[in-house]
Amino acid sequence: HVPNPENAEAMKSICRAVTENHADFGFIFDTDVDRMSAVFADGTPINRDSIIAFMAAILAPDFPGSTIVTDSVTSDRLTDFLEKDLHLKHLRFKRGYKNVINKCRSLNASGIPCPLAMETSGHGCLRDNYYLDDGAFLAVTILIALAKQKASHQKPEHLIAGLSQTYAAKEVRFRIEEEDFHAYGDRVLADFKLQARSKNFDLPTSYEGVRIRFPKGSLSAHFKRGWMLLRASLHDPVMVLNMEGETEDDLLQITKMAKGLLSFATKLDQSGLS
Repeated sequence: HVPNPENAEAMKSICRAVTENHADFGFIFDTDVDRMSAVFADGTPINRDSIIAFMAAILAPDFPGSTIVTDSVTSDRLTDFLEKDLHLKHLRFKRGYKNVINKCRSLNASGIPCPLAMETSGHGCLRDNYYLDDGAFLAVTILIALAKQKASHQKPEHLIAGLSQTYAAKEVRFRIEEEDFHAYGDRVLADFKLQARSKNFDLPTSYEGVRIRFPKGSLSAHFKRGWMLLRASLHDPVMVLNMEGETEDDLLQITKMAKGLLSFATKLDQSGLS
């Protein structure tokens, strides 16, 4: 496998190594050690939403009420944990480590405390490490927290006990079959937003693409909750749709709704939605 915290085989490998060697904890990095994720002793992966939650939980006591900047594809369950459990603020910004790091820097410069900016890829920075995207420094920060947890006879899992279980999730990439793909992508996003508004869906603030939040009962009587985010690639003729539901059935209902909302977009290859 490739050394990549976002690679499923890589995560399976480090999880297996931790349990087979009875390790207390595990870390995984990419080749230049700017991305980092981790593993609990029982083999549970700490990546994507959970690695951001874990870092935020470590920092929260020293930065009460501060803001955590993340990329656009983080889940609503992360927002709930950051804001309700840790009493922090969650600013869901854009994809791209430079985007989240620069936002973190600008918030601090304007007097808004922001100790952490991190993407679901495991790419992140700490304000107190000069905004460097340094996975090794993040890992050392975790090691210090692990030592404190052990001294107080607590397991590290305790730090993110309030983070709800991973939802059913799906990412679909649509190829844009139009020469001027930037202009077409912009039109799709504008029309997609109009379609969502016509159905009175909840459209939270989004700095990248169009995000729709589906609360309990919004798609059917037994629907629990979920969300979707449609965004355009900066450089490629591609649009990306991220969807999450609390259950597999929720995800199916969200996928069905996505098909309806995108029915106008005839120059998108939507075969991945079928």
